[in-house]
Amino acid sequence: MGSNAGLNGHALTATYGATKGFIAVLAEALWVELHPRGVDVLAACPGATRTPGYLASGSRLPATMSMSPDNVARESLDALGVHGPVWVVGTANRWTSRVLRWLPRSVGARALGAMMRVVYPRQSEGRRKR
Repeated sequence: MGSNAGLNGHALTATYGATKGFIAVLAEALWVELHPRGVDVLAACPGATRTPGYLASGSRLPATMSMSPDNVARESLDALGVHGPVWVVGTANRWTSRVLRWLPRSVGARALGAMMRVVYPRQSEGRRKR
């Protein structure tokens, strides 16, 4: 499983995003290498998903703005072998990802950083005190 967080830098989730970025690049490389042998590879990259870890994270994102694990799994499996090696799960996530590709990465990182500070205010506050 990849994550939308691996496609752009986000404040407060640097290590998580970096590991998910690794997954996206690995999936691309394996897809190219294994596709001629009939093997499909997919890094499914959802946004906020209501997993136990996410629910325990302290996110202030409204539940209506997160995805159910069942929907993420269903859409990911439907994309396997159809959309290439990386699939951004969720219509709103795909739209946001496309918009961010047109912006300079520094602008996207700042915008996403501001959003993360709203979604995770406790983590943001702790980092400012250091």
